[in-house]
Amino acid sequence: MTTKLSCLCSSAEARCTGCGAFRCAKVQRQALGRARVATAGSLIPVLTALLVWTAQPAAAQATEKADPPPAKQGESTPKPGPAKEQPKQDKPDDSPTTAKPSDWGAEELDRHLKGFKDGDTLTYLQTLRTLVEKQKLAATAIYNRIHGNHAEYLLRVEKLLDELTDERWEVRERAEKDLISIGAKARLLIQQHAKSAPTIEERIRAARAVTAIDLAGDDKEKLERMYLRGLAHTALYLDGSPKLVKALASALQHTDPLVVDHCIRALGRHGGDDEAKRLIKFLTTEGTSHGDTVRAALAVMGGTVGRDYVVEQLRTGKIQETEAVLLCRALRERKDGEEVASKLTAAPNAAVATAARTRWESSSDAPRTVRIALPDQTTVEGKFAGYLGDTLHIAQPVVVKGMNKTLISMPELRFALNRCDGI
Repeated sequence: MTTKLSCLCSSAEARCTGCGAFRCAKVQRQALGRARVATAGSLIPVLTALLVWTAQPAAAQATEKADPPPAKQGESTPKPGPAKEQPKQDKPDDSPTTAKPSDWGAEELDRHLKGFKDGDTLTYLQTLRTLVEKQKLAATAIYNRIHGNHAEYLLRVEKLLDELTDERWEVRERAEKDLISIGAKARLLIQQHAKSAPTIEERIRAARAVTAIDLAGDDKEKLERMYLRGLAHTALYLDGSPKLVKALASALQHTDPLVVDHCIRALGRHGGDDEAKRLIKFLTTEGTSHGDTVRAALAVMGGTVGRDYVVEQLRTGKIQETEAVLLCRALRERKDGEEVASKLTAAPNAAVATAARTRWESSSDAPRTVRIALPDQTTVEGKFAGYLGDTLHIAQPVVVKGMNKTLISMPELRFALNRCDGI
């Protein structure tokens, strides 16, 4: 008996008259679709029951932890075990003793510079000691203060000084007035011009400008100049840093000669061949008034450029004998001092040759007590600790003022020889 199927073809027989198959592809696809729907429908209750069954143990476990079942009669209630110790988390310690201190700003630095303005040696040295002790906090502020914009001021002042000889009267008048308007920042440079200018009119105009600046009483500029002198001097005691060297090189353009002197000596301790080249150029172009300080710094500066320049100057006899002997001693203080001295033993200048062969007293010898008299009638005494260029080093320094003696808590102090009234 032939069974009729609900074929999607036009034929209703078991054997499809359209495609010739007993079960055409369309009938098979229809049957397969109905089977899939039936299977999915039958699985839904099974999956639901499975989820409920797996959730029951977790819920029961949570219930037991939250509320343990009551103990049966005759059984003691179990005591809870010791709680597991949770690991401690590291929390930031906000206590002031462990908080990282912040670097000083300009205002904080100013509060520590007041000792530089009093003119008292003891206060000055105590201020210097504080800055050296706090240099990790104060370094950035000190570098920025020393660096400044000195080249801009120097170029302007030099241009105005040149205009004092202009052929036009109105230009000379304006230059004199502009020099006065710059104020105390340029006073020392103008004062030098008043003494050394080649023409009488230049000297007269520069002297008038100095007098006008003094009458104006620019206290702010004077205070800033004293602060900068102290900071440039402090740089000789600071730890070496590329930023410090860059700041010192910039300050060579300052209008205050004492600031420039301090920076040159500090470069002698912290600088290298690049700074030596700059100092040599500075010496041959605009640093004639700092010649002895520059050569002393070059003699002890790291590298070979400064050393070789000084040796050549000594061999050719271009340096005065007194300074030449001091430079020979400075060269001896170097690590390669013996090698350098051997190059000068045959120098044509007898004083240089003798100084090169002389064994100078060093800090490793039996320490001797040294006393230095300063311009303010203060005496500093301590143990001889050697030289660096044109500076004398004193260990365990004590400041003597009248009957009072004060120990300065620093390993050593360094004094420029040309700033001492007596040794």
